[in-house]
Amino acid sequence: MTIYASRFGAVEIPAHGLWTCRQPLAGFEELRDFALIQVAGQSPFAWLQSLELQPIAFLLAEPRHFGLRYPQPADAEVSGLAGAACQFLVMVTIPENKDEPLRPHHLGPLCFDAGRGEFVQWVLEPGRVSVSTGFRPQTGDLGLASALLPRLVHWPEAGDASPASSPSASVAA
Repeated sequence: MTIYASRFGAVEIPAHGLWTCRQPLAGFEELRDFALIQVAGQSPFAWLQSLELQPIAFLLAEPRHFGLRYPQPADAEVSGLAGAACQFLVMVTIPENKDEPLRPHHLGPLCFDAGRGEFVQWVLEPGRVSVSTGFRPQTGDLGLASALLPRLVHWPEAGDASPASSPSASVAA
């Protein structure tokens, strides 16, 4: 385990919790090493925390919570990752006005290959995304895809300080 600085404070990341961005994210070309962190009380969300630049963390959720469905990509479409093993998460934009809904970045889902510990952003044309219920999170089963769970870092761990002091604590759905 290695301790990294994050927006949540010091976080222990086991080797199996490391993720590599196979191709740079637009605007963040220098960042390659990340961890998926689920903060207590913030389900169904997780954070994609940069391990190279502490303030950078992207709020993520499964597309199904926004009524989004993606076609299974061919390997070539997601830069050589195993398309069949792709687990999608979408970046979520938090609106300035609390009365507005959360919005997913639906044309740029992240494709995670849990077997390799790698991910890429898959940029799509609007007609390739199936939207069935708008962009408000769905209720019901709020967990992340089971393939991602072994690589998920939980914060805080039992016995750690409460996340209430975290700047992200108010983001819970």
